[in-house]
Amino acid sequence: MRKYPIDEKSAEYFLRQASQIGDADIVKQALDYVQEVNVVDKDGSTPLHWAAREGHENILNLLLHRGADRYLTDQYGRTPLHE
Repeated sequence: MRKYPIDEKSAEYFLRQASQIGDADIVKQALDYVQEVNVVDKDGSTPLHWAAREGHENILNLLLHRGADRYLTDQYGRTPLHE
């Protein structure tokens, strides 16, 4: 597993980006530091939204097992289930 300089300050950023690109190693590392798995970006999308949007099933499973909320909506009223 690759190691990245993830800490409490950068964990949310790494979690969002890794969920979008489908990098399970980074997601796992970020989940060790992140306080809130349902962190939102400027559009109200969570890491779960991004993983669903990009079709990263392995990331979806990781996030759901860590308590990601599948019913949160983004600014357009979409849940990750809509993706």
